[in-house]
Amino acid sequence: MINALLLLGCLVQPTTIAAESANLTRLYKEREVDSYTLVVTLNQPASKMEVSADLDFKVLALADKGKAQASLAAKNFSMKGDQASGAEGSPQEFKSIFEEHGMPDTVRVKDFEFIYAAYSVSSYLPGRTVKVGETYDIKWEAPDKSAAVLGKGKLVAIQMMNGVKSVKLENTVDVTPQNDSPGHLSSTVFVRLDNGQLLKADGKVVIDKDDSIANYSIKSK
Repeated sequence: MINALLLLGCLVQPTTIAAESANLTRLYKEREVDSYTLVVTLNQPASKMEVSADLDFKVLALADKGKAQASLAAKNFSMKGDQASGAEGSPQEFKSIFEEHGMPDTVRVKDFEFIYAAYSVSSYLPGRTVKVGETYDIKWEAPDKSAAVLGKGKLVAIQMMNGVKSVKLENTVDVTPQNDSPGHLSSTVFVRLDNGQLLKADGKVVIDKDDSIANYSIKSK
């Protein structure tokens, strides 16, 4: 019985890979489709709400310099809790040019498009080789000046997760959207080792202006 329990523990726990570094650059594939489940819990002083959706990232066409024209679309969007009313706030499909950092050329946070921003910021990669245990600067600004992301990231481990070689990252950043309230975001992220695709992200966003806290989880299907 003890041996069986030990074996079960090995199966459900990520297995660390003996590697010293990883190329943290997003590499896109033609016709790539990545599907996720997303849950966000919003806590404000006077209300609480849960937002959930199925999220699809689709590469529409490859572009120059390792970039890709791609889309983000939310399906089965729902809201529960105070002031929630079905799917009235469901965001429209978002199309943009995504680059080697995994980021789009514009960032939007209005009318529940913040779920796309959460996906994008969680997908951030430094675009270079990073050693295990190394901390790196995050300094990114959208080409259209719609948002800036500033902070630190760390490559924690290279490991197997659900049969996929993955990289575990820990990020702490300030996200400043144009003409909107800045937020402090901390997250634990897993991406594929071979192409940087987001596999899993758990994060927390604190907005000082209105004492709002959002906890989110993004998981690859």
